[in-house]
Amino acid sequence: MLVAGSTWPADEMILVKFINETDQPIKLILAPHEIGKDHIRKLVMMISRPVVLFSEASQDDIAEKQILIIDNIGMLSSLYRYGQLAYVEEDLEKEYTTFLSSAYGVPVFSARITASSMKPKN
Repeated sequence: MLVAGSTWPADEMILVKFINETDQPIKLILAPHEIGKDHIRKLVMMISRPVVLFSEASQDDIAEKQILIIDNIGMLSSLYRYGQLAYVEEDLEKEYTTFLSSAYGVPVFSARITASSMKPKN
């Protein structure tokens, strides 16, 4: 189980690309920073795997779907306990979200997208 917390659109693009392209089974809890209906709708449409919104989920949905999108505020600190790996956004909140996930002993990773990181390496 991968838990991705307080993600921004750039983070979500990385995660969605991975989700859609991997041939491995995956379970993901995605807690985006932006939870407006339009953003959540676009996010759901980009994901090619079975997805459910927390606000619409039953226990069966959560067990059956591969992707659970948290579309409310206030749950992130309790979600990391379910993860085997945590993705944290690369922002000022990184220290806080890293602390939350590491409190449960969950390994943490992040990605930083910059103009220089997109250039080929020699």
